[in-house]
Amino acid sequence: MASSKTTVQGNEKAQFSILVRAPNKWTAETPYLYTVEMTLSTSTSTPHTVHQNIGFRRVELIGGLICVNGTALQFHGVNRHDHHPRFGRAVPVDFVRRDLLLMKEHNINAFKLCISVENDSLGQ
Repeated sequence: MASSKTTVQGNEKAQFSILVRAPNKWTAETPYLYTVEMTLSTSTSTPHTVHQNIGFRRVELIGGLICVNGTALQFHGVNRHDHHPRFGRAVPVDFVRRDLLLMKEHNINAFKLCISVENDSLGQ
């Protein structure tokens, strides 16, 4: 457990930094989170405490590959066209949500949205 304390005057901004040596890394498979507690107190009011969960991960480009915590990501993507069989390009939100859930069930983790825009809809 680490802690840091500072005094702030008026409208000053405060910045905190605490060194964490060899933190457990956050991934989707092992979502390890740390709890941060911040307390603001003045001489005239009761202290106000905020709790926040945070995780550590490293995202970088290694040899042309996007890596998270040193492991290359594997993308499974599709092209998605916003079109409804009955309403055309006016796609209801629940239809899109069902479509995205179906993609997630089939391990699709990336998609390219294809939208066609007509000139007169841009005011040209």
